[in-house]
Amino acid sequence: MPITLPNGSTYKLCLLDTNALSEIVKRPSNEGRGFVEQFPPSEFVPCFSVYNLFELRRQPEVFHKFIKFFGIYPSFISKPFQDILKAEIAANGRAKVNDILLCAFTSLGHDSSDQLDKFIDRLFRMPPITKLESEWRKNDQVVLNSWQTNKVNFTPTRSVQNARDAKQFVHDGCIDTLCQLHPDLVQASINANNISLLQSFPSMQMMLYSQYYRIFDPTWISNDQEVTDVCISACVPYVDAVVTEKFQAEIYRKIRKHINGMSTDIKTLRNIRR
Repeated sequence: MPITLPNGSTYKLCLLDTNALSEIVKRPSNEGRGFVEQFPPSEFVPCFSVYNLFELRRQPEVFHKFIKFFGIYPSFISKPFQDILKAEIAANGRAKVNDILLCAFTSLGHDSSDQLDKFIDRLFRMPPITKLESEWRKNDQVVLNSWQTNKVNFTPTRSVQNARDAKQFVHDGCIDTLCQLHPDLVQASINANNISLLQSFPSMQMMLYSQYYRIFDPTWISNDQEVTDVCISACVPYVDAVVTEKFQAEIYRKIRKHINGMSTDIKTLRNIRR
């Protein structure tokens, strides 16, 4: 969904996954130039998440190039999944696009705190973020284990992936997840005979569909990166375009019409490669 800034200008949002960010900054004359040509700064604002930063910071040289490349463009960082979900709960469904964004950056402002490198320096001095980053990979394994539990506990109707099973998996997963994160909301929805509300949060729908099409893919091999990809996907229903790797792009295309309000243009690196 386009966003209108305080100066009255309206822009579309383009979400980039970690691989896209990495290739763009490592190959500025190829993927970098292709990205700028397909998503010109006059129309689009790049968007990324704190999860991307966790991964990029593990590659200091790439991270430095990321700061250098994207530091000159206005850009946004999205909120973590838990905060996006809170915004959706407050809205009783789909949130406003402004409410899923954590911060905006620009190299053109007079306040240096608005600059990407300065914000990241502050962000990673915050104890909660420092702790989250230090435990990130350990938490990934916990999440992967929970995915395997979800797979065992779900009984598919067919031996191959299909839209009907996917929908049921997401239905069950939304209720189970909200029982853990927001039990009062679940109880209130039951009391009001409004269970459908629990199925109306785009971020959770997206993450659970992404999970289903992974764990029930017979060729899928679990790895820590998958958890990050799924976390990043939480804000995909709110952006106008996304650049991601082929596997995730195929998932987005399969589920786009099933996500509340999603109309995202889905691209891969191949689409922006010159």
